[in-house]
This record gives sequence, structure tokens and C-alpha cells, in this order.
Amino acid sequence: PVEMHPVVPRLVVIDLQNYFMAPGHMAAVASAPAIVDTVNTAAKAMRAAGGTVIWVVTDADNADKQWPSLHSHMLTPHSSARRLADLGKGSEGYKLWPALQVEPQDLHVVKLRYSAFIQGSSNLEQLLRERHIDTIMIAGTATNVCCESTARDGMMLNFHCVMLADANAAAASSTANAHNNIGSSEASRTQPIPHFCNSLSCLCCFTIRDRKIVNFSINRNFRNEF
Repeated sequence: PVEMHPVVPRLVVIDLQNYFMAPGHMAAVASAPAIVDTVNTAAKAMRAAGGTVIWVVTDADNADKQWPSLHSHMLTPHSSARRLADLGKGSEGYKLWPALQVEPQDLHVVKLRYSAFIQGSSNLEQLLRERHIDTIMIAGTATNVCCESTARDGMMLNFHCVMLADANAAAASSTANAHNNIGSSEASRTQPIPHFCNSLSCLCCFTIRDRKIVNFSINRNFRNEF
């Protein structure tokens, strides 16, 4: 049997829900659907490397009571009501974008704040600690809101966080600065998908052709290089 190094990074995909992607929703990011193929490619590569894909979603149920600083002070009553209705469990906005390729072995995390790591938001930290994971690759939307918040808090909890530059999406007005600001910060590094896939080749060797992984093989001499 092939023995693999126990520390393999995880791909954490943030908020690729209809509420943040579908036209007409209050928080829809117009550029987010364009990263779906790239996220699917990264997810497939992660699974092939023996890693895990974690889909993180936001739940707004009772958020007006749990997070009044947002709903009472930053949102208008109309916007608050829309967020509660359109991002609550069971709503169409809560569902993952239908073109995402989610597999049965993937993990799912529900968060209550922008950051998945801040106290009381989700069980992401516990899930990673239980699996002895200290390195995560972050994809999703919005780059400079929930993705960045998760990366910054993750770094302060001593996780190594890498933002996948072409698998994150932000509003058009903030996209240009988002990657540069995050990539030059102390919270995380940025890495494009080709580099990400090449980095995974320290565990396995594969070629991406037409967004499909071909010629996959395990590297028996793998050492943790992340």
C-alpha cells in the first residue's frame, strides 16, 4: 500500500451559494459564476491528492438576534428582512450554486458570520484540528469579505492560509485591489490554480487538460511541501 504524509491541505470553499451568485439577490457577486469551473478543477485536484474539500455556507436564520450589529446598525430594515428571508436554511438562496461539483465524501460547514473561524461562527476550526490539518486553500466569494475574514482569523489561529487567486470572486469595484491587498498582507498568500495544482504534485502527479485531470499517479516520495 502507498503511504501518504498525514498532513495534506484542505480546500475550503466559501459561500458559493445562490444568494451570493444568482442575479436578483441582494449580495450577488456578478463575477462569482465565472470561477465555478476553476473551483471544480481545484476540488477535483484536491480529492485526487488525497485531500478533502470543505463547502462552507452562510446561514442567516435568526441572524437579526444573533448578529444585531449587522442587522440593526449596518443594514436597513428592508435589507435585513431580505437577508433573513433569502439566506435562511430552506431558502433558494441558501443552496449551493447548482454547477458546483460536490461529491459525497466532501465535508460541509455552516457559518453564522463573515469569518468561519471567529468564535461562535462555525465548527471549522474543530473539524480541522481533529484531522490535524494546519494548511488550507481558500476559494469562494467575496474575496475581500468572507474569504479574507476567514483567512485572517485562520492565520491568527496558526493555520497556514493560501488564497487561490483565480478561484475567488469579488464585486467589480473591489476586485482589482482585493487580491493585491490580501496577497501582500500577513494573513495569507495568494496562489493561482496552475501553481496550486503543481504544488499538489508533491503528493501526486497529474495533468489538467480541458479542465479534466489525466495521467494521475501517486508520488511515493511525498513530503509535506506546503
